[in-house]
Amino acid sequence: MAQRRALLDLFTKSAGDYLDGWFETDCVKAAFGFDSIVGTFASPYTPNTAYVLLHHVFGEVNGKKGAWGHAIGGMGAITQAMANAARERGVEIEVEASVREVIVEKGRAVGVMLKDGRTIRARAVASNVHPKLLFDQLVPAEALPPDFLARMRRWKSGSGTFRMNVALSELPSFAALPGREPADHHTAGIIIAPSLAYMDRAYDDAKRAGWSREPIIEMLIPSTLDDSLAPKGQHVASLFCQHVQPTLSDGRSWDDHRETVADLMIAIVDRYAPGFQQSVLGRRS
Repeated sequence: MAQRRALLDLFTKSAGDYLDGWFETDCVKAAFGFDSIVGTFASPYTPNTAYVLLHHVFGEVNGKKGAWGHAIGGMGAITQAMANAARERGVEIEVEASVREVIVEKGRAVGVMLKDGRTIRARAVASNVHPKLLFDQLVPAEALPPDFLARMRRWKSGSGTFRMNVALSELPSFAALPGREPADHHTAGIIIAPSLAYMDRAYDDAKRAGWSREPIIEMLIPSTLDDSLAPKGQHVASLFCQHVQPTLSDGRSWDDHRETVADLMIAIVDRYAPGFQQSVLGRRS
């Protein structure tokens, strides 16, 4: 029964309420709380975010449960390894071949029509695109049950994340742990969000203004573990920033505000790691 109650809590409670029941210190709760809102446009006190926290500690790396890892050679190394393994088994891979429509005959998918007009038929069709994109745009409406299609079209799904890659002339030196020589914290996920209350305010701010004026940022510096990613003495880092509205209100476009928000994210990191802004050689958001 105790395990059932614990599971029910994880599926229904907010991460904030769950963590408040286990820990007292703000920074400890914030360290865990980040995994409850990452990629989710929500407050850590939104019901069900306890499951989001659980979801992000489900996995393992090299047998280490709950661990995350870096792909040596960059994230592209993963897809290249998958592609090589597939080719060894006779798979033909074609890129830049956009699909216009999934061909459905007698209630089953039998192939795809590409945007260049070609048709590819197969015994089985597999898709890894977003379900909303698949069923609302690629599968013919007449091939789907009307109630299912209506639910899919009402489904709200969007990222609350602003993602940035930056090239750095040197490692950041944090006010809380000064030093530019490689250290353990440079190889870890560095979370800028001192408390669950800070995360809650970031979400409320984004709901009103479109993005958090004091955002939540996780910095990863993979070049501290993989020196193939940057010239000697220099580094690359990713900034995983929360929260932003997936679609801005009042007809505003992200094309007009992307650089403003990118400037804000750099400035926030600079507040905790003085000199960071001057170390940025280039960025992509």
